Amino acid sequence: MNGIRSIPTNMNMIQQRLLSSFLLAWLVGSVATTQAQTDTTTIPEAPVVAGFAGVDALSSPRMINVLDPMEVQQTGANAVEDILEFVPGVDVRSRGAFGVQTDLSIRGGTFEQTALWVDGIRWSAPQTGHHLMDLPIDPEDINRVVVSRGGASGLWGANAMAGSVSLQTGPSLEDGSLLVVESGNNGWMRVKGRVDFGSNLSTTLVRHRISVSRAAMRGISAPDTSGIW
Repeated sequence: MNGIRSIPTNMNMIQQRLLSSFLLAWLVGSVATTQAQTDTTTIPEAPVVAGFAGVDALSSPRMINVLDPMEVQQTGANAVEDILEFVPGVDVRSRGAFGVQTDLSIRGGTFEQTALWVDGIRWSAPQTGHHLMDLPIDPEDINRVVVSRGGASGLWGANAMAGSVSLQTGPSLEDGSLLVVESGNNGWMRVKGRVDFGSNLSTTLVRHRISVSRAAMRGISAPDTSGIW
């Protein structure tokens, strides 16, 4: 009688290979996990505190334009926002007369990213919005306009992400008076009076200015549509 020999089938060979593959993958993963755990380095915490600090104005990356009283007068503007239209990089958008609703945009920033300072006092705030340029100041009262283009939040506050505008007013160095009378279409009327006086600058620094103005207009007349159906 012939003896019977067991011959391994293909299925048994496949199972053995799969088992060997799983064992090899498990060993490789265990070694990688062990190496990752031993290579971990703990980094200590680094606190970051933001606030106003001493910043050198010359080292701040920005461009500055300065307008003196003569340049302001040469613009022929009858409102402060009209003066800023002559400064490169400043976009002035008005939606009413006398700067009631005027937005300032510097280098593509929004009106909330431009800081406004008047005589060293911060005028812009989160509540000003579109009424930023509603200022009780006439162009004749401005002695200097400084426009800073570029991020300067460390110098001018959080609103100066795109830039800042600084207006400086005050009496002139000499005694004198000024009278301005304007009239135009649609009932435009503007009257401006100003008097500068004070002590001699060689003995004291006391100077005064009295400025009074009034401006009014009827608005734009509506077109006659009586003959149009």
